[in-house]
Amino acid sequence: MRSVHELLRVTERSLRLYPTTTRTEPAHRHPYLERIVASLEAAGTWGCRYVPSTYKRGNAAQNQLNSSLVIERRA
Repeated sequence: MRSVHELLRVTERSLRLYPTTTRTEPAHRHPYLERIVASLEAAGTWGCRYVPSTYKRGNAAQNQLNSSLVIERRA
């Protein structure tokens, strides 16, 4: 969380975090992401959304969840 806050401190508008899924079977979102998203959105300054990635991770389950987390400064 400290790393994300530092990256956001030096960015003007947005930050992309990748990868967002685990490499284990079955594939799922990294456990820490939901805490990061909840914390940032609760603060009200940042909005978070997932966008599909064109990078192929491996199997179909991983590719279905494969996305970047985009964190954008709210107006």
